[in-house]
Amino acid sequence: MTLDLTMRYAHESDITKIARIYTQAFPESVEFYFGKNEAKRVQNLMVPSFLVLKNAGAKFLVFGDPIVGYCCYSVEDNKTGRKTFSSASLGYYWQSLKRKELQIHAKEIWKLVRTQYLMKKHYNVDLPKNRGRILSVAILPEAQSQGIGKLMLDRALLDIGDKHVVLEVRPENEKAYRLYKSAGFRVKGSTRDLLGCWLIMVKNPKGES
Repeated sequence: MTLDLTMRYAHESDITKIARIYTQAFPESVEFYFGKNEAKRVQNLMVPSFLVLKNAGAKFLVFGDPIVGYCCYSVEDNKTGRKTFSSASLGYYWQSLKRKELQIHAKEIWKLVRTQYLMKKHYNVDLPKNRGRILSVAILPEAQSQGIGKLMLDRALLDIGDKHVVLEVRPENEKAYRLYKSAGFRVKGSTRDLLGCWLIMVKNPKGES
């Protein structure tokens, strides 16, 4: 496909497209947590989650017109994490549920809560307080292997600056692993969730081995 090379920060109006890209890039995760043929419902569930992240300080880079990929990252991971789980953010979810904007079943909520619990329980790396984080990178299947991920990652790392940067990646996601390794990330540990193992990768500041 012929790509438009536009890269910019996402607007709130782009969030629905970003959610759609996520479900198409990670169908196995969508099916495991929500079942088959549920992509549209999952997109509707992810929109408020991405909006909460954005309002908490996370940044979204989007690539292409129309958008074919995104990179979500946090310059100050501690602050973003606190705001994401603040009373205001949780209240936003609650109000969305009351208005029946979010269609989610009790079993699905249990799976999501359980997977977060396992991620924290098995996280075996002590992270520095002053750090950035790559939260999510996704590209439409038909636009993959064209260097888009590298362009977005390079821009995100430039914005985060000279500090520790952390991310998690599935070991079977070989393309993503190679990309992160080429950018200077190294495996420092692991964790797991209901779907299996995650590698914890960290990029050190310049001058620190």
